[in-house]
Order: sequence, then structure tokens, then C-alpha cells
Amino acid sequence: KNENSRVRARRAANVIASGSIVKLAAGLNLDDAQTLQTIGKGQVVVKLRAFLRDRPHKSSFVEGKDPHYEVVRVASLKGVSGLTAKLIDYFSKDPVWKDFPIPPRESVDVGLEDEDQPWLLLDARGLTNNDKVSPALFPKIQSEEGEIIYEVKGVGEKALKERGMMNYVVTDESAEDLRSDHRLIENILAAAGLIVGVDEARAENHQRRKKRRRYIVTDVKAVQGLAKTNLVVSAKDARNLKAEDSASRILKKCRVVVIASSPIGGVEGAIPRLLAMVEGNS
Repeated sequence: KNENSRVRARRAANVIASGSIVKLAAGLNLDDAQTLQTIGKGQVVVKLRAFLRDRPHKSSFVEGKDPHYEVVRVASLKGVSGLTAKLIDYFSKDPVWKDFPIPPRESVDVGLEDEDQPWLLLDARGLTNNDKVSPALFPKIQSEEGEIIYEVKGVGEKALKERGMMNYVVTDESAEDLRSDHRLIENILAAAGLIVGVDEARAENHQRRKKRRRYIVTDVKAVQGLAKTNLVVSAKDARNLKAEDSASRILKKCRVVVIASSPIGGVEGAIPRLLAMVEGNS
């Protein structure tokens, strides 16, 4: 009888956790002005339960005066079954949102066959007035002069669905150390699931055969937008990033990582999470 009670309690906890994921997802910033809850007069939120494919992550029974189950369920933001892909498909059929990524049929080579291509790390730590970047599904990068150089309608759809526009991470490593030691960056990207982690010996052998991947570490000057989701870089850095994108498609292929000053919305390690209940962008 006691075992049956525990089974029922665990099932109830799973239902509550799944409902919490939907509630948290509804509050996600879509861009600098809207959340999933505000767009389309609430119609997107109605669809969220069908969009989100959550699964068990951890479950434990807590003994004590008030025994209960602690349940963590996760739902991917990225990948073909992730929230981003589902939203893009939904918006294309029911256009409650006007910005769309570059469709595969109109883009040229915006796939993910780019293992040797550079990655951009935007250091958004230590901003003035104690500003902090807020995560969004479709944020922007703009110059101090107001020119937008990175937005959802300028990226490849496949890259957007598989990688997400930005991956938010935390690290204690300084920007100077990151610029001088590529292995520190590789550890961050590997922890975020963006590249395959390799030990130092394998990396050294790999580099003998293949040109080492480049990493561009750029300082963020400010955050803008109603929800502080958009990142501002210097005019010089903006010009350099546009030139780099023309050469390597670093932006079109969403090879962008933001270094935040503190965990965002329950970021655990380097993987963005919806208050630890949505497993980041894996």
C-alpha cells in the first residue's frame, strides 16, 4: 500500500513538473520586446504543451516530517524536436510573428559542416550600472551606432534549430586568459555541448593534422531592449564581425556564445536551463 502511494505521488510530481515547464516557457523572452506569453494574444502559450517534449531527468524521494518526491523534468530548446524548431514551424504556418530565419532552400551552405570554423564569444560581464544580459530565443547584436549585425532573419534555419541563436554560459576565466589560451574556450564549449570535448593529447594530435579552430572574444559594451536581451558591441568590433561573417559565416551559422556575469534563469554549469527544469540547448 505504501509503495502504491509512492507511485501515485511520483506520478503527481511528474505532472506538476511538466506543468511548471510550460509555465516557465511561457515567460521566455522571444526577442527584445515580447515573451511567448504576450505574442499572438496567448495563442502560442496554448500550443506550448504540445510543443514541449519533456522527459525525466531526476527523481528522488525525500524522507522527513513532510515526505515528498523531488522531480526534475527537462525539455530541449534546441534540436529538431526542441522548442525553437517547433516555434519556427508554428510561426511559418500561423504568422503571428514577422521575423523568420533564412529558409534552407534560399540559403547557400548554411549547414553545420563547419567544425574547423571560428566561434564568437561575447563577454557580457562587468557592464556599467550593474546591467546584466537577459536570455532570449532570438536576441540581436548591434553596434554602438545602432546598426544591427545579428538577428534571426539573417541566420540559417538549420543552424538556428540545431544550435540556437545564442548559448549563455558562465565562467571565472578572464577575457584576457580566454584570448590567450584556446583550451579554456574549448572546455567551455564542450561543457555547453557545442563541440566534442577532447583531452589535451588528442587535441594536440588533431592540431597537427588540421588547422586549429579560431575563437573571437569580443567585449559587450551594453545591453539594450525592453528586456535587456540585445547586445551592443563597439563600431569597430561590429565591422570586424561583419567581415568575419562574410568569410566564415560565423553569424549565419549561429556560432555565438555569450559569457554572462552570473547564472541566468537557472543556468547550471554552462548549459542554459529553464530554472533548472528545462535542459538547455542540448
